Amino acid sequence: MLHNCATVRRCSSDPLTGAGKVTTGIAGLPVHSRPLPELKLIYAETLEALSQLPAGTAYRQAAEAITRHRLELVERSSAQHGGDESERAVEAVERELALGQIEEIVDMADGELELARKFLVWKPWEELVEKPAANQWQYFARRALALTR
Repeated sequence: MLHNCATVRRCSSDPLTGAGKVTTGIAGLPVHSRPLPELKLIYAETLEALSQLPAGTAYRQAAEAITRHRLELVERSSAQHGGDESERAVEAVERELALGQIEEIVDMADGELELARKFLVWKPWEELVEKPAANQWQYFARRALALTR
C-alpha cells in the first residue's frame, strides 16, 4: 500500500515504522522531536535577554513585539490542538507563522536569541568610542537621495 502525504516532508506518519515526521528535506536540519516546548523556552529566554536592553531601543521594541506575538501563537496553538506534542498544534504554528517548517522556525528563534545576547555585549545604543568625521555619511546620503528621484 502506498502512503499518501500532502508533501514529502510533512507526513503524519512513516508507513514502515509508524513514526512521525522523518525528515525536513533540508540538508543539515534534522527533525525536532519536541519543537513547541523548545520554542516556548527560546522565546522566554529571548524576552529575558531583551528586557536587559534599554527600553527605548528600536531593536528591543521590535524584537519584543515579534517574540511575544510568536510565543502567544505557540501557546494558543498548543492549548487549542491537544498540547505541545500534538502534530496539529505544530501544523497550526507553521501555518500561522508562515515561516517554513517548525524546525526552521526553531532555528530562526535560536538566531534571534543569539543576536539579543550579542546586543547586550555590543551595546549599540551607547556613544561611539570615536566620533565619526564630519560629513562621514554625506556621500551615502547624496547617493540615496539621487536614487529616490
